Amino acid sequence: MAETVDVVDDGANEELGGEDVSEWVESLRSALKENTDYSTLHDLCANHTQHIPDDLRFEVWKVSLGVARKPDAMANWDGSLDCLDRDAISSQCTTQAEKLEIREEERCAVADDMKSVLTFFCKSRNVRFRPDNGWAELLLPIAAHRCSRGDMYNVLYALSHKYIPRECRRDGRPFHLFRLLLLYHEPELCAFLDTKRVSPDRYLQHWLRSLFVATCSLDVVEAMWDVYLLEADPFLIFFLALVTLVNAKDVLMDGQETSRSELVDMMKTIPCQLDKEDIDDFCLLAQHYATRTPQSFRMDYHAPLFGPGKPSAIHGPISQALCLPVGLTDLVASVRRQVTSEDAVGYFVVDCRSRDDYEKGRLRGAFHLNAVLMLQDLAAFHEMVAQLQTVHRERGASEHWCFISSGLEEDDQYMNMVVAHFLQRYVLYVSIARGGYSALIKQMASRVQDCIERDGDEEPYLVVPLEAESSAEEPLAPVEAEAPKPTGSVMGRLFGAVRGKTTDLRDRLYQSLQEPEGASPGSAAARHVSHTDRSSRLYRNTEPLFSIGGEEEPEEPKGDSHRSASESDTEAAARRPAVNVSTFCHRSDVTHCFKCSEMKPDGYMVPAQLVLTPGNLYILRELPDRRGWAQLHSQHPMITIVKITSKKKYPELITLRFGTVEKIVSSQRFLIPHAKNATEAIKAAIMKEMEKAEAS
Repeated sequence: MAETVDVVDDGANEELGGEDVSEWVESLRSALKENTDYSTLHDLCANHTQHIPDDLRFEVWKVSLGVARKPDAMANWDGSLDCLDRDAISSQCTTQAEKLEIREEERCAVADDMKSVLTFFCKSRNVRFRPDNGWAELLLPIAAHRCSRGDMYNVLYALSHKYIPRECRRDGRPFHLFRLLLLYHEPELCAFLDTKRVSPDRYLQHWLRSLFVATCSLDVVEAMWDVYLLEADPFLIFFLALVTLVNAKDVLMDGQETSRSELVDMMKTIPCQLDKEDIDDFCLLAQHYATRTPQSFRMDYHAPLFGPGKPSAIHGPISQALCLPVGLTDLVASVRRQVTSEDAVGYFVVDCRSRDDYEKGRLRGAFHLNAVLMLQDLAAFHEMVAQLQTVHRERGASEHWCFISSGLEEDDQYMNMVVAHFLQRYVLYVSIARGGYSALIKQMASRVQDCIERDGDEEPYLVVPLEAESSAEEPLAPVEAEAPKPTGSVMGRLFGAVRGKTTDLRDRLYQSLQEPEGASPGSAAARHVSHTDRSSRLYRNTEPLFSIGGEEEPEEPKGDSHRSASESDTEAAARRPAVNVSTFCHRSDVTHCFKCSEMKPDGYMVPAQLVLTPGNLYILRELPDRRGWAQLHSQHPMITIVKITSKKKYPELITLRFGTVEKIVSSQRFLIPHAKNATEAIKAAIMKEMEKAEAS
């Protein structure tokens, strides 16, 4: 459950008397006449945006947007309305102008101004107008002030370039970023919407494209823009949207039986409930959430979403991010300043590397949790997690969880399992340190020696060997010849939970998953099963084939099928086609696409996708050297999937077995974050194929 926020701001709550308000308004009027700059205006309006009069509001917006003294770009335009989208522009402008409560002749004049400005906007930028791009809505609050067409164009241009994120379309990057922010602050609500298959682009597009004009009344929008533009923070719109959903969380989650389309329709109209009197508290809450979010996301996403020129790249595919990544600069700064401010983000760092690596060097203050324990010894893993949570609570529970690994792909896979464990339990403020420990070392290469060696006590060093630290501050004691005496403290118990574990856990990690001894190396190679490989009707009079959550997995098929499949993979790799993942997953026949990791026979995991169509299961292995592309590794008819099993203690690890009822000839293992959804979808597809087979 999200924390309860009591927003207290003495300046914001300070009420001005009638004479004080009049005096402040005159000061504002004088400043605007003197062509004040943005900084002076911001200081003057701080905590008083609710008192901005209507006749000065548009001038405040112009100064905030930096267009107060900008020349009239439309001065030399011939006024011709001959663009390709003339009819759509005319219709939208007329519709928007009708929302103004003014006389009919004034409404027609406003509509004509809007048509001219939007036509020039499209022609000068060589772009097409679409009814759903939000430009007509965005222009309405501007046109309502009956300013010149030149000023209307300048303000519209500045708003669209500085405050409307790029790629506000289906599956666009702004919506993936918003989901990460929602997951960070409200994991339970995010999980609920994920299960309903309600992605942010279904309800958030109009909010972002029109800066809430499409869903809020004009007086609410004007009050909101007063704060928004004076803050000059383009990301504030994300947190305004976040607060909107947080306030409606109980209503949304009560609709367990509500269909997806009904839920989307409900969510689109949530901002309609805002009143002008709500805006001050609404914006204060949004600013609070913004300060309680790792600030490195701004550096990561500002250029791609709001920067000039072509959109720049983002670190990794944002649509596949497990949770919000934290930049190492942000993390290190938090460690060094020993955060005490309520609004500053401090981190409870959990180092998921092996104990040997942890002892060689780490981020100061980091706690150790060996990620491979999750598969090797689940009881010990749960004990360590419980004690970490106890330590976290004892430290005030205000620090945000940040998990760090080595930065190597195979290690990151184990860390991701730990992170998924926390997210599935709706733990707030979960993030991952981007690049891991190896990136931290590279970033600090110029001063690694200063960080490792003590140089007085003036500032905390960032990376230290474990032997240099006192065990009083960390969950693991220094390595000594003799085992330390047990203590009753949380730190001592946490150390004792892992003291007896071998440092070679990785080699033993998959011991319980290996093939039975005695499998013949020369046995027949695994092959993909054809739908013709059945001598009788499948699934009839057989044992239950869907063993989800069973205590133990059944024995693997004889013949060392994993080994054969691995060897054949190398030989056939060059013959397998490469496909664009997004294009493949959006094919018309695709019903489901699940991001997962495939577990290879040698224990390593590779990023993969399970793609379902009505009759087939496709397995895509992502290509590490080609972002967004994958190799079409295999294709299996649904009716040849004869077993779906998992371990009871770790249900996300799924095994699919292929063949016929009489003989299982191959199998593949996957680590699927939403395993229940995936297995239910596969089972439903198999049942449909069975019905077809029965009918034929």
